[in-house]
Amino acid sequence: MAIDRGPWNALVDDDGSNLVGTVWNKDKIKTVLLDPIDAIGQWVDVPFDAANFTASSGTWTVTAGNQQVFRYAILNAKTAALAIVITASSVSASTVRIKITLPAAIQGHASSYYLPTFFNATGVTGAGLTTHANTYLDCLRDVSGTPWPAGGNVYLYITGLFNIP
Repeated sequence: MAIDRGPWNALVDDDGSNLVGTVWNKDKIKTVLLDPIDAIGQWVDVPFDAANFTASSGTWTVTAGNQQVFRYAILNAKTAALAIVITASSVSASTVRIKITLPAAIQGHASSYYLPTFFNATGVTGAGLTTHANTYLDCLRDVSGTPWPAGGNVYLYITGLFNIP
C-alpha cells in the first residue's frame, strides 16, 4: 500500500522569505507522514458476514460464533498477510470446495497459495490447498478433490502472505 502523497503534494514551499508556503508543524508531520506510516502493518479485523463463507458444491455453514479470527494486514506496497480461524463449522458430505470472500482492500492480487490446516471431532486432520481466485480463497481439502469431512465440527486455519497489485 503506497502512502497517499496528496497531502504532501499540497504542501507549498517557501520562497525564502518566510512569508509564503505551508507551515510545517506537528500536525502536518503527524497527518502527512506519521499516520500513513503507522497504518502499515496494522491488523484489520473483518466483521462476520455469513455471505463470506460459501461452497461451490454442497454446503458450508459458518455462524458468527465460528469465526474466531478473520483479519489482514498490509505490510508494505506489495505484500499483505492474512489469518483466518473458523471453528466448528458445518459441511455437507458432498462439499469439495469451500470459498472465503476476501475484504476489498486485498482483492485482485496475483494468485497465491496457502496451506490450510483442518481437523474435525472424528480425528480427520490434514493440510489442504487454498488458491486465490481474485476476490475469494478457494479451499480444497487436498489436490485430488476429496470432499471435506461432513459434519458440524470442521475447524479451518489459514495463514499466508501474498502479493497485492
